[in-house]
Amino acid sequence: MNYEEYEKALRKGQRCYRHQLAKGGYPYLPVLDHILQYTPVRREVYLGTMDIPLDQVVGTSTEGRSHAFAANFMPLLEKESEFSMKWEALCRAHLDEGIKDPVKVYEFMNRFYVQEGNKRVSVLKFYDAVSISASVYRLPPVYSAEDRDIRLYYEFMNFYDLTGLNVIWFSREGSYRSLVKATGNSETERWDDEAILMLRSLYNHFQLAYKEKGFGKLSITVSDAMLKLIQIYGYEELCEDSAAVLKTKIAKAREELEVLTEEDAVELKLDPTEKTANPILNILAPGKKKYMIGFVNDKDPKTSAWTYGHDLGRAHLQNTYPDLLVNTYNEALKDGKPEAVIQKAIDDGCDLIFTTSPRLLDGSVKAAVKNSDVRILNCSLNTSYKSVRTYYGRMYEAKFLSGIVAGAMCQDKEVGYVADYPLYGMIANINAFALGVQMTNPKARVKLFWSKLVDQGKQAEEMERMSYVCGQELTTPCSPSREFGLYGNEGENPDNLIAPIWRWGVYYVRILDTIRHGLWNSEKDKKALNYWWGLPAGVVDVLCSGSMPSGVHKLVGMLRENIVRGDLRPFSGVLHAQGGRIITNEEYAQISAQDIMKMDWLLDNIDGRIPAMDELTEEAKQLTRIQGVVGDKS
Repeated sequence: MNYEEYEKALRKGQRCYRHQLAKGGYPYLPVLDHILQYTPVRREVYLGTMDIPLDQVVGTSTEGRSHAFAANFMPLLEKESEFSMKWEALCRAHLDEGIKDPVKVYEFMNRFYVQEGNKRVSVLKFYDAVSISASVYRLPPVYSAEDRDIRLYYEFMNFYDLTGLNVIWFSREGSYRSLVKATGNSETERWDDEAILMLRSLYNHFQLAYKEKGFGKLSITVSDAMLKLIQIYGYEELCEDSAAVLKTKIAKAREELEVLTEEDAVELKLDPTEKTANPILNILAPGKKKYMIGFVNDKDPKTSAWTYGHDLGRAHLQNTYPDLLVNTYNEALKDGKPEAVIQKAIDDGCDLIFTTSPRLLDGSVKAAVKNSDVRILNCSLNTSYKSVRTYYGRMYEAKFLSGIVAGAMCQDKEVGYVADYPLYGMIANINAFALGVQMTNPKARVKLFWSKLVDQGKQAEEMERMSYVCGQELTTPCSPSREFGLYGNEGENPDNLIAPIWRWGVYYVRILDTIRHGLWNSEKDKKALNYWWGLPAGVVDVLCSGSMPSGVHKLVGMLRENIVRGDLRPFSGVLHAQGGRIITNEEYAQISAQDIMKMDWLLDNIDGRIPAMDELTEEAKQLTRIQGVVGDKS
């Protein structure tokens, strides 16, 4: 019988050999010694004897026996050889009592190369065993900040120190940290046995379900897919799911998993798609079911300037299309269950739902995956979910114009800027304002303040000394402060000069028109779609007051029109960041929209820094974890 098994294994090896040659690959086992000729390593570290996953055993340590096996570890030497007899004897041992003696392997980049025990590995792989006992010696590569694979491996080593798990392997940087945060376990201290067992168990169950659903061919790792499902459904919920429920959730999240196969998962759409002359989908025609739109807000418009702005947008949409049915759902976070509020909007019959805060992103994704026939958009930026589209405005274009005014007006060489949350897009707003100041007053400095710090220190006193301050964009009816936009601070009351404004109503009308004109599906792509429209689309703008000098007013108008036409882009030319960092050093250089969105640096004419996470209020921490750019205290 063992003779027949060797024949089967030999045929598998020969098929693999021919397949590798046909596609121009190496037909034998990879040899670690060859790999290390091009990669300097640190001193080897003995990790101990443990079970290692056989699918991560990929080669042999030295060249000696490499040609005895095909690339899949199946034998290539002829039947009735000494090699085949030893292989057959190991088959008998495995079937009778199991292979117990550990093999010796070297671990390099979380792949294992056999020093002693190649035939034992071959036999167990033939029988589709999951793991093998091994004495493991790690060979860590010398760290290189320029090498993405090595950076990723060092993230793995930190995770391994916490958990001792070698089965979890990601293809994207930052994923280990995201996984640790999602589990709620320590990022610095070794986990307890129960926490490790819980994660290992989830991975094992997820791996089986994932492969049974046929997703193993996607060019992502099982761990990539598991993390995405954790981000959608939550860690504890997945841990409690049965195999059947897990398979269902994986199937429903197919589009989200396919997004992960893209190198850059986010597509930024910077302008609306041009609509047709007449609507293709007459969703507002008489006699048809009333088209219903839901607005889900995290706060109440009476107390939140952000929600108030969106509520004005909702009113504009209703005035534009009076036949629409519109439902509003406020304070969706009040009971800590935003998904339930979104699901209520779906159950109420909403065809299109806007969730107006990044805090509602997770609930939006979860609801969208469950209800694929409902269109859901979340007001946020840089999100990689296919099932939910996001929308946001290029407010930095309006802030640039505010900076132009601030530089022209200030005489004391310093102007204040008040930011709230360090989110994607917010850093671009700050830098664009600083560029505007620099354009009209090259010697002026921008003093940066943050309104969401736990310790406000002497910020209020410092702001009072500023002649001009750029504050928040909006106020609420209940607290009509005049400290918004760019205002002069020298008189008894603030003197408002220019205010960047959100025109959410225009945004909502244009998105609805995208659906009415049959353009929604034409915009579909393999990537996650983020709308990031600006002044040319009319979704952000500026209001200028009569107290602004006429010359400055004309300058703002001229520059605004140049931005609208696409002739002026604030982030072009020479850009130098704090600390002497050169962003661009060429007069006509331009940074991409992706780089503007992900900015994590401040220009060198700004005094201040991006706050660290532990400096923020609890509310700000929650939002920053979802959409934030985190600084440090140095």
